[in-house]
Amino acid sequence: MDDKLLVLAQNVAGIKTKKDTVNLALKEFVQRRQQKDIIDLF
Repeated sequence: MDDKLLVLAQNVAGIKTKKDTVNLALKEFVQRRQQKDIIDLF
């Protein structure tokens, strides 16, 4: 895992724990992919 990127993500999101940062990143990743899949249908 890229610790520098993780710390940057924590700072950008204002999140204190690595676990919460990773969970947020995964949630946002899944949402973006799902949105892309919907857009690709048109």
